[in-house]
Amino acid sequence: MSEPRTVRWPWAVWALMLCLVVAALSLSIVNDTFDTFVAIAVPMMIGYGTIGAFVATRVQGNPLGWLMLTVGVSFGLIGFSSEYLVWAVRHDAPLQAVFAWLSNWVYVVSFLPLPMILLLFPTGRVPSPRWRIVPYAIAGSAAALAVSAWIRPGDIGAEVPFANPTGVQALEPVSVVLSSVGLLGFFLAALASVLALVVRYRTSADASAARSERSPTWQAWPSCSSFRPSSRKARRC
Repeated sequence: MSEPRTVRWPWAVWALMLCLVVAALSLSIVNDTFDTFVAIAVPMMIGYGTIGAFVATRVQGNPLGWLMLTVGVSFGLIGFSSEYLVWAVRHDAPLQAVFAWLSNWVYVVSFLPLPMILLLFPTGRVPSPRWRIVPYAIAGSAAALAVSAWIRPGDIGAEVPFANPTGVQALEPVSVVLSSVGLLGFFLAALASVLALVVRYRTSADASAARSERSPTWQAWPSCSSFRPSSRKARRC
């Protein structure tokens, strides 16, 4: 893939995010569901997506930019699917089940990148090989939460009553177990990500101190013994 095309992809994703945000904001006004949360979420989504697009285009090969873009796009998709569901139920529009299903689990995708950003900042890699298990723990926890949301029966908790289109009553105990395991794993992985950031900072500070000790800023003057005895400076010493 050529470099110009690679640079354009993050901005294409950013444009998709912006369309989702504008559509969600417009529907929230039409549905009369605009509130303080929406007013806070919209700048946050645009901020994450814009910074992510800049990082992804300028630091290619570092996943941090794409992770931030994922936060913006997923939040935009949550907002749009939730607001469309409200509008569709009130106006008997199509695709109600599709957007109810999306709004029920996409929140997992929006929170998944947050501990990953802490874990990989700023190099885009884990601090050391011993931390390689943490990304898998985050992804596994997110997968457990997503599957739990897919099979959990009952209302999805939207602005309008709507049953989970993929919920299975017989699998409700499994959904509860998956949700508990996913939440616990995600919490522990998030703590590990914060700890990794602290370890990275302390390691960097120790390395900087060690380099400063090995590279003194002053240079000793030559001693008198470096001169020949016959020189005047040697006799004055």
